[in-house]
Amino acid sequence: PVFVFQVRKKALIKPGNLQLIAREPLQTQHAHDTSIDVIYDMETGDPDDLFAVLFLISHPMARLRAITLTPGTLAQVSAIRNLLYTKLGMPLKSVLIGSANPNHSKPCIPNGIWKAVCGPITESEPDGIGCDIIHETIS
Repeated sequence: PVFVFQVRKKALIKPGNLQLIAREPLQTQHAHDTSIDVIYDMETGDPDDLFAVLFLISHPMARLRAITLTPGTLAQVSAIRNLLYTKLGMPLKSVLIGSANPNHSKPCIPNGIWKAVCGPITESEPDGIGCDIIHETIS
């Protein structure tokens, strides 16, 4: 199965604070594979979702398949791309990045920890619209 999670606002990252918002079968999962495919929906207003992404990437039972961003500005996409592919060295396109509104008027990336962890934040196009990325990932 594929699980889509979002963290309840202002919550500590604990298993009880992850809210399951969708569950769909994934045809590519093998019977011997015990990891869980995860699509993570997030925002970047504060660092809780950054820590959740790091947790999901490092957890041996989670396989992060996609991240959807709200609102999904080009700066938010750039931050996540830098984190995944530059800082963590993940293979390109190994995690799809979706956006609800890439043309949002504000960058939605606060100074501080996001820039310190993710590196220089410019602008980067998402892999697609968030709902399309979810559909593509679970199809």
